[in-house]
Amino acid sequence: MSGWLIGWADARLMLARCPPSAPVGSKRGVRNGMEASEAKRPDRWIFVCFLVLLVWAPLPLSGERQWASSTIEVGLLSLGIAWLALYALNLARVPSTFRRAWPALVLFGGWLLVLCAQVLPLPEAVIAALSHGSVEASREAQTGIRSYGPAAVISVDLEASWEFLFRSLAYATAFGLTLVLANRRGRLQALAFVLIGSGVFQATLGSFSHLAGAHYELFNTVLDHSDSAMGTFVNRDH
Repeated sequence: MSGWLIGWADARLMLARCPPSAPVGSKRGVRNGMEASEAKRPDRWIFVCFLVLLVWAPLPLSGERQWASSTIEVGLLSLGIAWLALYALNLARVPSTFRRAWPALVLFGGWLLVLCAQVLPLPEAVIAALSHGSVEASREAQTGIRSYGPAAVISVDLEASWEFLFRSLAYATAFGLTLVLANRRGRLQALAFVLIGSGVFQATLGSFSHLAGAHYELFNTVLDHSDSAMGTFVNRDH
């Protein structure tokens, strides 16, 4: 859900900065030229897959189950790697909107570094200075990690920390993909249409299911709409 909000906010900001449309008499020619130009862009299919992933994200219980969230994360990271491959081959370029968003990118990078510091083995002296309790907890919970020198980790739940790190990396990738892919007015309109359409679908589904008092099972999870309208969001925090 956080990635959905990030994409929507960024789309509104970038759409507001787009130049005004062409005069009425030349709109058809401009539109045809834009469509031809769009069809030749190597990153077009990455953008289409990105939109499909945004539509899919809230459907499997809004990523509440591990397999659903992993699918979204792997999809986002794969699209990010694909765009980087195009950039390495000089088939894609970094738009100015990406450069202007450097404060947010720095914050994302700093946050990811903090998460990495919690899961990577560090000298016990460093960890003791940061969190003395983590040293003893690591000795008991992560004994295997001490096979190479006097090392330990800050996290007391390594599996949960790794999971949160990959999820945060996926969110950062979604933010970056929005900046580099939605760099034209047509794409911004498509992104806004997909986000609004997905939200309207969830609202409509939730409203009608609540009015009907629907009670059914989705992805092996029972959804009871009799108390509130929730669409496919089994967790209201999402």
